[in-house]
Amino acid sequence: MLREAVQVLLKRETYAYTALWESLTLSQRRLLMGLASEEERSTKVFSSAFLQRYGLASASSAQRAAESLTD
Repeated sequence: MLREAVQVLLKRETYAYTALWESLTLSQRRLLMGLASEEERSTKVFSSAFLQRYGLASASSAQRAAESLTD
């Protein structure tokens, strides 16, 4: 029943989620994709390996993306 309710909610709000996603910068999207994809919670988000893996230009751009997302 809960799974079905979540599916109904997601279908109903798809437009809002899509609009929100499309309003993000490329760096913000890449950072979020990286965060969602990493299995280890202790991943160093600003490490060169993480940045390279998710196509982020630099630690400073990833930091700006993180700051703007939290704002």
